[in-house]
Amino acid sequence: MAPIALYPDPLLAVVLPASVFPVEIVQAARFVKDTNNIPKLDQQPWDDKVKAVAKFPDVVAKMDADLAWTAKLGQAFLNQPTDLMDALLKLRGKAQANGKLKTTAQQVVTTTNEIVQRTYEGQVIYVTNTVIQVQPASQQVVYVPSYNPSVVYVDDDSDEAVASFVSFGVGIAFGAAMWGHCDWNYGGCYWGGYPPPPPPMPPPYRPPPGTRPPGGRPGGR
Repeated sequence: MAPIALYPDPLLAVVLPASVFPVEIVQAARFVKDTNNIPKLDQQPWDDKVKAVAKFPDVVAKMDADLAWTAKLGQAFLNQPTDLMDALLKLRGKAQANGKLKTTAQQVVTTTNEIVQRTYEGQVIYVTNTVIQVQPASQQVVYVPSYNPSVVYVDDDSDEAVASFVSFGVGIAFGAAMWGHCDWNYGGCYWGGYPPPPPPMPPPYRPPPGTRPPGGRPGGR
């Protein structure tokens, strides 16, 4: 996940599902090598998320260049969506702690804590999930971050690491039709006005057997 963890959420929301179609990624990467073809992407027969990623030639070229990685990413997206999103958040947390993921003129980084349901050793538990979102500063333009995954997630103040901080190239127009969101609590992505299910709330408090809550009857058996 290291090469894409710092991508803005809307871009991740198309990269992840697009990775499920590696053959179409190859076709799209070849198609947009001629940048004159980019305006013709919407007329191609590929999946909509593949066409959205292809509007970022450097991103689709990276996915094409390492097709084995792209295929593994697609498998993880289909089979381990929650684990995938958790791994991305952990990497973002490391980069943020090292001062390498922060709000800039190109992006807005926000951190929130939400209660989510998890299953651990067959038991349902409720944990606090720290969600680090990266949103474009503009609703029309997305900037793709450029960084060295081998140094951006570690605490390193050397000259090499400083030179490898996150940088941004030219912004790319990203229309509302492609705008998606990452479901950081349950895994996967969603688009348009359909939100993910609300986070489950912890079960109501039940006093231990034999105790009497203030103004109430003793707890149940």
